[in-house]
Amino acid sequence: MNFETFCAKHKIIGFQFEQYLYNVARHFSGNYNGGYWESKIVENDESGFYLELNDNTEYEIINSINGYDEGNMDSKTFSLAIFAFALNNFGFKLYEDERPEAQEFFDLFNFIMRHSYEILNDDDKHSQFHYFLD
Repeated sequence: MNFETFCAKHKIIGFQFEQYLYNVARHFSGNYNGGYWESKIVENDESGFYLELNDNTEYEIINSINGYDEGNMDSKTFSLAIFAFALNNFGFKLYEDERPEAQEFFDLFNFIMRHSYEILNDDDKHSQFHYFLD
């Protein structure tokens, strides 16, 4: 699975999620100003995908929800954290509206959580990812 097939399957909900993802990125980082989010898979597990910004920007992050203000995140960690956050929150909005699509958003969120260390491949980045989401 990749983002394009996910959006094609969910049609308008997929495109609404895409816009939501961009808004979440803008909300948590004052220096996020768009970019190309590339759909990636995890080797040996094609049951899901993740999105990663295709740049080398250090993003200034503040999460007022949980008090996270640990400075900058590299692009990969920022992308994964924002994607996971957006999946979970958007999934809950669908769940509250009793939409059956919610489960696929939760499944993809769980996929990200299972593979976050493998994707980030760094103890500090992995800790930063979880601290942001916690």
